[in-house]
Amino acid sequence: VSSTHIFTIKPDSPISDLEEIELSIGKPDLIIGIGGGSVMDSAKILSFSWQGASIRNFLYKKSNLPDSKIPLILVPTTAGTGSELSFGSILYDEQNNFKSGVRSPKLLPEKVLLDFDLFDSASKVLKAEVGFDCLSHAIETYISTESTAIVKYQSIWAINTILNNLAQAVLGNRKSLEKMVLASTFMGANLAYSSTCLPHRIQYVIGPMFKCSHAQGLIALYRGWLPQIKNTEAFRELVSDLDISIEEFIGLVNNLKKDLSIDYRLKEF
Repeated sequence: VSSTHIFTIKPDSPISDLEEIELSIGKPDLIIGIGGGSVMDSAKILSFSWQGASIRNFLYKKSNLPDSKIPLILVPTTAGTGSELSFGSILYDEQNNFKSGVRSPKLLPEKVLLDFDLFDSASKVLKAEVGFDCLSHAIETYISTESTAIVKYQSIWAINTILNNLAQAVLGNRKSLEKMVLASTFMGANLAYSSTCLPHRIQYVIGPMFKCSHAQGLIALYRGWLPQIKNTEAFRELVSDLDISIEEFIGLVNNLKKDLSIDYRLKEF
């Protein structure tokens, strides 16, 4: 290796930061992204840079991604976003206060490496918050109109896994943490073949506005969103597959937030 360049990515993957990286070095032979969802998303979109194409055009004009890309290795360090296997790159233009995503199967990396010691190094509160993000992916990809039988099967497995293991994973139980890592990775795959729902779209707006993280915004939004959708056909099908009642499931979700001390309200931010 002739030289290695290391860059730190701020939360929400600000486009101006990514443009600075493009200008500061020549086209690299390999990109390795190590970190949480913002790092994953940044590394994915940067793998198409240095080809005369603009990240802003990818985001605003929905320009097609080039057919060629820089080889990409992703090493996630949080068990929640699943971004390492999704078809999306969520970006933030802080100048226009705009957050949205670039989506394409081309964004998938060449390799994903899972290191359980990296996941275990996260703080308790971060493990709890991103674990709820993973739960939101399981719920939303199931009830999405883009859902499939395989997506729904994986969602049910992930929901049960998260409800039974997140609290212990936060406390450092290795087996529970490993199960959370697998749930996060599977939900990344779910995101590739289904989609999230309204809470994620609202969070794109309130995240920069309230200065809260992606997961924190979702936790607060779920307080109002679950009661709004509880009588929909898709949600009734979800709880039926879980073999519990609607009230039981919502109670489990609310109790999980309280037990982990992450029962946030938007006004707290």
